Amino acid sequence: MEMRLRVMKMEMESFRQSSLAAVKYEKAPESMISMAAASATASASAMAQAGTTPSAGIPSNDPKASSTCSLQQLLQDQFKGNVLIEIKADPVASVPAGEATPIVMDKTSRIGELTSCSEANKTGQYRLKLSANMSMDVLCDAEFDKGGWVVIQHRFNGTEEFYRNWTDYEAGFGALNEEFWLGNEKIYLLTAEKPREIAFLMEDFEGNKGIARYATFKLGDKAEKYTLKSLGAFSGTAGDSLSRNVGSKFSTHDSDNDRSSSHCAQLYVGGWWYDDCHLSNLNGKYMKGTSTVYAKSMCWSSFKGFYYSLKISRIMVRY
Repeated sequence: MEMRLRVMKMEMESFRQSSLAAVKYEKAPESMISMAAASATASASAMAQAGTTPSAGIPSNDPKASSTCSLQQLLQDQFKGNVLIEIKADPVASVPAGEATPIVMDKTSRIGELTSCSEANKTGQYRLKLSANMSMDVLCDAEFDKGGWVVIQHRFNGTEEFYRNWTDYEAGFGALNEEFWLGNEKIYLLTAEKPREIAFLMEDFEGNKGIARYATFKLGDKAEKYTLKSLGAFSGTAGDSLSRNVGSKFSTHDSDNDRSSSHCAQLYVGGWWYDDCHLSNLNGKYMKGTSTVYAKSMCWSSFKGFYYSLKISRIMVRY
């Protein structure tokens, strides 16, 4: 019996370890725990009746009772009142090109590991392996323009504060299934090997959508203050409100790296590649539509001007 218990425990642990990418632990209802215990009891009884449950080494005079007790204890020790529940992400409707509808994600762990978001057959959270020693959790968009996009910024309801310090912008903040900034260091790593296409998807509160795409986006590293080194050719319907910022370093309220005599990040309440100062401010204040405040909001001036705060912004790098 001891040998059987050890084998069962090894098998259960092996199953648990191999299933981490596809399952999560969730508190089980008492009814499910009872059912699991009953199942273990029935299995033990059957083994004893069949003569396959040796009593040697079990501290009991009744082999059947001892084996039942041991299996129940093993079940309780292994699961600790938890059961394995399969993760099922909320379905994501197909999003036509140009849509900036918020991505719907189940609040669960990542779907799997891949080396490019082009391998993702549905929108969701994945472990992106950049090299043998470098990987990161990302949100892959598989809907826009045939997919293959890493989402680096997503805003749609104003719940996340974007007026953050340098350290926060460098490391990233928010949650991949909610509003977030991926992090300057991670964005740099996405473009370290070569320039990448970048897309800015936006939507106003009236349902009008705009797109700005650039062919060769590339960031400098930390020592270069995550300089916007390249954007390349523009295309899209929202107008070009970023090309003039090429060559600008990233600035935050506690790290002024712009070309202005003013402190642009403080003045316009965001973190961005400000120059003197901006034509776009997608990490600015979330202000819900028309505003009397000039250029402080989440704006893209060639799309809706400086006095309009957008409803949705999604920035994606093709990787």
